[in-house]
Amino acid sequence: MAGTAEPWQQEIRLAMTMVGGASLAIWMGGVATETSQLLRESRRDPRTEPGLYRGLLDVLRASVSIDVLTGTSAGGINAACLGLAEAFGSTPQVLRDTWITTGSLENLVRDAREPQPRSVLDGDRVLLGDVERALRQITAEGTPPSDEPDITVLLTGTMIDGETTRFDDALGNLVRDTEHRMLFRFCGPLWTIGVEGPLALAARSTASFPGAFELSRMPIGTGSTDRLHPDMTPYTELTRSHWLTDGGVLLNKPLRPALREIFERTSNVDVRRLLLYVVPTGEGETDAVECDPVNPPLLSGAMAKVVNTVMSQSISAELDDLTRHNDAVLRARDTRVSLAALGLRGGPECLVDARIAAAHLERRTAEDAAELVRA
Repeated sequence: MAGTAEPWQQEIRLAMTMVGGASLAIWMGGVATETSQLLRESRRDPRTEPGLYRGLLDVLRASVSIDVLTGTSAGGINAACLGLAEAFGSTPQVLRDTWITTGSLENLVRDAREPQPRSVLDGDRVLLGDVERALRQITAEGTPPSDEPDITVLLTGTMIDGETTRFDDALGNLVRDTEHRMLFRFCGPLWTIGVEGPLALAARSTASFPGAFELSRMPIGTGSTDRLHPDMTPYTELTRSHWLTDGGVLLNKPLRPALREIFERTSNVDVRRLLLYVVPTGEGETDAVECDPVNPPLLSGAMAKVVNTVMSQSISAELDDLTRHNDAVLRARDTRVSLAALGLRGGPECLVDARIAAAHLERRTAEDAAELVRA
C-alpha cells in the first residue's frame, strides 16, 4: 500500500563463549557448525542453500552477525575454527572430521616405546599438526578478506612460570604481581593468509590438558621459531617466550573477556546484543555439609572440599555485572520513551500527571526490589 512505512529491520549481534571440556568437544563443534549455517543464511551467502534459518529470519525481519568469540580448551579449538571461517567467508564443516580423526585416542597416544615420554598424548606432532591442516582447509574453502573482518577471537592460556607486572600506586610505590593467565587475540588486520599457523598454536596451547598433553611452547620473537611454532608477538601482550598449559586451569569459563570486549564495542545503529554461553548443562546444586559441632568433617573429606573450592571457577560476578548492565539499558530506554511521550502533551502543566507518577513509582519499586534480591 502506498505510503505504508516499511517494518523495522532488526540487527542481532552475537558474542559466544565456549567453555572447556574434552568430552564436550564434538557437541560444541556441532554448535559452531550450526551457528555458521545461521550466519551464512543471514548474509545470503550465494554458496549456501536457503534453509530453515533463512525463512525464520525473513519472518522476523532480522539479520544476524557474530563479532566476539572466546574459548578455552576444547572450546578454544571450536571457537578458532568458527572465527576463522567467519573472517574468510568459509564454513567450519571440517570440524566433524577433525574431531573424529584427531580426537581418536588411537591417533593421539604416544608410542609406548619412547624412552622418556613427556605426556600420554602427542600434542605437537598430532594435535597441533592436525588442527593446522583443518584451519588451512577452512581458509582454502573461503576467500581472503578484502577489508578487516569485524570479528575478534580470544583464546585463553596458562603460563606455568607467569610474567611479572609492575604498577605504580598513587604514592609512587612500586607494586609487583605475577600473572599466570594470558589471552591470545586475533582480530582486524591479523586475519590474513598465514594466520592459520599462529591460530593453530593458540588452539593447541589452550587445549593442552595437564598430564595428557605435553606443555606447549609459545615463542615471542624470532629466536626459537619453527614452522609449527611461529612468533606469537602480534597475538599476545607477553614480553618473552613461555611454556603453556591448558587455559582452563585458571580460566575455564572465559565470560569476562567476552563482556569486556562487548562493552568496548560501539555501533552507529540500534542493535540487539546476545551473548551465547555454550555449556551443555548449568551448575548443579552443591551438597551441603552439615555443620555438626559434634561430628566435624574428617581430614580427608575436609581436604577434598578445600581442593574443590580452590579449583572452582564461578561466573556469578560476571552474571551480576551483566544483569546490572541490562537493567541500566532498560531504564535508559524507558526514560527515552517517557521523554518522547512528553512531546505529545500540551503545556508545561502536563509534564507530570498521574500516569507518569505511577510509572515512576512502579520503576522505583522494581529497582529497590531487585537490589534487595541481589543483597
